[in-house]
Parts: sequence; C-alpha cells; structure tokens
Amino acid sequence: MGNQVYEGKCASCHGPQLQGLIGPNLTDEFWIHGQGTRLDIMKVISEGVADKGMPPWGPLLKKDEMLSLTALVHSKKGSSPPNPKLPQGQKAQN
Repeated sequence: MGNQVYEGKCASCHGPQLQGLIGPNLTDEFWIHGQGTRLDIMKVISEGVADKGMPPWGPLLKKDEMLSLTALVHSKKGSSPPNPKLPQGQKAQN
C-alpha cells in the first residue's frame, strides 16, 4: 500500500525511487525537517511544508495509508538510488 500511495502522491516531487526531484532526496542521511525518524517522517507527511510547496496529506490519507507511506519512506533510507539529488538539510544524528 505504501508504494501505491507514494506513486500517486509523492513520486512527482520526490522521484520514483525517492531520489529527489523538486522535493528532497528521501534516501540519504540528510533531513530538512527532523532526523528522519518514523515520527518525523509521519509529521511532515501529515502536516506538509507549506513554504516548500508540500501539501498536508494527513487530512486526505486514511490512517493505514499514512502508516504504510511512512514505513515505505523509512525503509528506503540508505537505498542509494541512481542519480540522487544532492543532500539538503542537516545530517541525521544517530
């Protein structure tokens, strides 16, 4: 389900492999909002980032869609897709 939601809502800005296009690369260890934890990812998906043009998906997604999408993004960290967008934000603290 996470893949389906991602393809329909996120891929146009973050790329088909989460490598970043208009939006940031979601596979590296750099994060603009938070540290890339599941809670940080869910918060950004839910609330959006208005000044960056990312809509708040929370009101539009069902709970299981939100959880699946969050799990997908979290699982792709470190996946090293081809042609990733350059890092943005701060390196996550482990």
